[in-house]
Amino acid sequence: MPAASTYEQRQIFLACRAIFSGANASIRKTKTIRTRLEMHESSLRRLIPGYHLTRVVSIAKLLLEKGLFGSTAKAEAYFPGLFDPCPVRQTLNAVLEQEAARSNEEVLEVVSQSYEEHGSEGEDERVDAVAVPTTAPADVDFTQEVKVEQDVKVEQGDDSDETLIPERPTASLFPLYLPYHAQHRILTNVQQVLEECIFDFMKKWLPNYLERNGWDCAAAVELTKWTRPPFRWTTEIPEDALRPTDHKIESILSKVVKVRHTAVHRLPTTARGVCDLVGIAKQLTETLGDTPRTSQLENLHHDLQDKIQILEFNKNVLEENLACQLRNIEAERELLSRREERLRAKTVEDDRENKLMMGHLLEESMEQIFRAEEVQSETERGWLRLGNKWTSFSGAVSGWARDRLAKDALALHLGIITIACFILVFVWVLLQRFIHMTGLFGFGTSIELAKHGARVYIASRSGTKFKAAERDILSECPDADVRFLMLELADLNNVREAAKMFAQWWFFSSSGMAYSFQVMCVPYEETTEGFEMQIGVNYIGHFLFTKLLIPILQKTAEMTEKGSVRIVNVSSDGHAKLAPKEGIIFSDMNMKDNFSVWARYGHSKLANVLHSKALAKRYPNILTLSLHPGTVKTNLSAGPISSTPLYRLIKPLVELGAPGPRKGAANILFAAVSPKLRLECDNGAYLLPIGKVSAPSKVGSDPKMAEDLWEWTMKALRSRGYE
Repeated sequence: MPAASTYEQRQIFLACRAIFSGANASIRKTKTIRTRLEMHESSLRRLIPGYHLTRVVSIAKLLLEKGLFGSTAKAEAYFPGLFDPCPVRQTLNAVLEQEAARSNEEVLEVVSQSYEEHGSEGEDERVDAVAVPTTAPADVDFTQEVKVEQDVKVEQGDDSDETLIPERPTASLFPLYLPYHAQHRILTNVQQVLEECIFDFMKKWLPNYLERNGWDCAAAVELTKWTRPPFRWTTEIPEDALRPTDHKIESILSKVVKVRHTAVHRLPTTARGVCDLVGIAKQLTETLGDTPRTSQLENLHHDLQDKIQILEFNKNVLEENLACQLRNIEAERELLSRREERLRAKTVEDDRENKLMMGHLLEESMEQIFRAEEVQSETERGWLRLGNKWTSFSGAVSGWARDRLAKDALALHLGIITIACFILVFVWVLLQRFIHMTGLFGFGTSIELAKHGARVYIASRSGTKFKAAERDILSECPDADVRFLMLELADLNNVREAAKMFAQWWFFSSSGMAYSFQVMCVPYEETTEGFEMQIGVNYIGHFLFTKLLIPILQKTAEMTEKGSVRIVNVSSDGHAKLAPKEGIIFSDMNMKDNFSVWARYGHSKLANVLHSKALAKRYPNILTLSLHPGTVKTNLSAGPISSTPLYRLIKPLVELGAPGPRKGAANILFAAVSPKLRLECDNGAYLLPIGKVSAPSKVGSDPKMAEDLWEWTMKALRSRGYE
């Protein structure tokens, strides 16, 4: 059994303190402890989170052996700060207790007057006319509660840390009331004890008085017969019959009658009021010299005091926990408000950017429509300038070469080397100037699917980009069924809404494919939910989108041919070459410090591979694949890294023979539709171009890492409200 934390011990101490108070604080035997806990198990299950009897017995035994239940000083030393009082709360609770006590006194005064004037006949009618509080906390005046706190704040000064006033005051747990069945049982028993005590006293000292009234037992005489003024029977008591006390017997009897009135008329009384009534009863038995009954009432009085103290302490702890949690909720509310403001500001900014872009596009259209004949294309002008430079430069080189060749044969070799270097530089400049960066893999994949009659869903965060893609697709496939899905993977709330929309479309269609964007090697930035941009967009956004569509995919898999429903995660060989050697860094998923943009990119691509492994394990009826699309000329890398010297050096060499996005989409298309891939043996596989089943990196093949990543992602989504 793992060791108990201080927090767990503290909760068990608070829940069990009343159970092991008084004589029970000396219990040490495990069997006895278990028996005590089993007697109150229903309450303990509600008070102790994750209640398990064996564990609670073990911790309670430890606390008993340390003497914490029997000594407040030891408990305070073991749990520092647990017993620190809050002056504001103490003052407020005292006011509420006094108000409740005053209300009870007023009711008892009315009952006593009625009884003295009319006897028991008119007693009930007078009591019914009095407003008697039936429950304790329900009648708390919230405005008075706030006023009291404000008054205390003025007295303490503005620098007090304990004078925070909530805008919406919560119901106080004070004044203290016992459950009514416990109050009634205590007072009826006390009343019976007093009746028997007085009867035995009269039987010993004034037997003739009992005979004159025909009272042969204690039950024959109601308590009020002894406590009703003018107390004539007390004048007949011998002087040595009463024990000397600080109060006269007549004064005690006038207070004892409250026990009877409270019990008979079912008057809810504060816990301290009940304790005071027991104390008054003890004074009477002590005055009458009834030692056994005095001892009984004294034990009851002490036990009540202990229980009330514990009850008051527990209420204070509950109120403090409530105040703490409300403060946390308020902080979260402020955080959400700030996030809302940022989202609104971002929406306005995006709208402004869309309008600016639309204006530029319209200006371009105007230029093309009205001045097309006057303006040469950028490509033609570029070629012309390069041609002119080539002519002038080649003429100069040729002249120089002729002069040098006339003088020295060595110049021939130098001339050849110079011309070769020039040609290489010229080709490099040409590639730099005229390489055209096409759209993402999704465009090439979409247009090929559309050609074969598939309904295509293009997921994009920009309606303008979708329109451009749709126009290009329809220009080649006029009958293509292309639909737009607004999807911003950096905003999980948008991902959730997009999944709902796509689910509705899927319900009314027989098949469909969806492709969304990714990011590569961008500078450090965080998504709306606080994830690093590459891991957030390339992995977490796709994870949530896929998870929300799993129920529909499973239903479709049940109704279609085996292996026809597929999930394809586009990864990269960067998952092996760029990701950290140890794999997923769970302790620092954002990789903010000490990591390059390339490492963060490889990290996100490794997550794609592991995601596919986890999906294949959980949903064996859906064919899930991950793949490397190959080196393809797309605009995925045309971001901030395009300005780095290394990128400028290797780009012409890498892209010189690289296919365009349409040919580059071949591996994705193979994974999506090829009948050669089978559910039984290829689920969770990693594909190299084109359609070659291969093993990913060592960490990419680790089933434990895939499972750990799944659990981490689910926990991260759950903590942000995305189930």
